[in-house]
Amino acid sequence: MKMKWKDQEVQLRQRVSPLHDALAYYWMAPAVLLADAINTLVVSVFRFYIGTAQLRTTFLAEMDVIHAKLVIEADRQRRFLSREVAFLPKEVGGYGVVNLVQLAHALRINNYIVYGLDTLCSQTREAVLAHLT
Repeated sequence: MKMKWKDQEVQLRQRVSPLHDALAYYWMAPAVLLADAINTLVVSVFRFYIGTAQLRTTFLAEMDVIHAKLVIEADRQRRFLSREVAFLPKEVGGYGVVNLVQLAHALRINNYIVYGLDTLCSQTREAVLAHLT
């Protein structure tokens, strides 16, 4: 039986909310370490669900806002920064949190090119490559 996208989002929210609560508890930790913890713990769960479930972009953007808020609140000196700073690479002064909307887009493109998979319709690899060329 195929689950509806709303049920998949509810299930994912239930799976990730204890992680968000645990990370919010450690708000005194350095913001860079909190960003690394989000990338390690939370984004790994999302990688699995992005590849197997149909998730709306608005849901992923909502999760991105939660992650950015956790990181920005942990940095007590730069609290009034824009949320986009959380997603900038560390080399340019950001925190390096993985943007879930961009990750989902990149994984879908990867599935198109490498596997010829589409979550909305079944296509073969040859059809995808013929469409791209």
